[in-house]
Amino acid sequence: MSIIESLYQYFLDCPLLDGRNINVDYLPAEEQEYSIEPTPAAPIIKQYTNGDSIRQYQFIFGSREYYSENVRENLNNNSFYEQFSDWMQKQSRNGVLPKLPEKMSAISMETLTQGYLYYGDTENAKYQIQCKLTYYQEKGE
Repeated sequence: MSIIESLYQYFLDCPLLDGRNINVDYLPAEEQEYSIEPTPAAPIIKQYTNGDSIRQYQFIFGSREYYSENVRENLNNNSFYEQFSDWMQKQSRNGVLPKLPEKMSAISMETLTQGYLYYGDTENAKYQIQCKLTYYQEKGE
């Protein structure tokens, strides 16, 4: 199992996604689908002398949504990301975190940005929010 697979499995249980498709590194043209996309970041936050470390895994959680001049539709899109951010914070605060591969344990999950419109055309748009998983990793062999 990998970290991205752990995140994928974790988000399958998010009640806000309502059973919709979650993809990895892929967001189709159809509306109401989601994607988890790793982003570049220095992985090690703190290195201990015994080889253990505190690390981060930054990623984007994005979606394809209906988009138009309809204010209500666009408000709903933005509202989803506010709720998603709140859900992640609550899960982290309650210790409900992804189950990571062996020798790794999740410490926290957080959003680094508000959800925002990344790209929009006349029919649909990509919205996204930048997130971070902080975890402890034991020294490898």
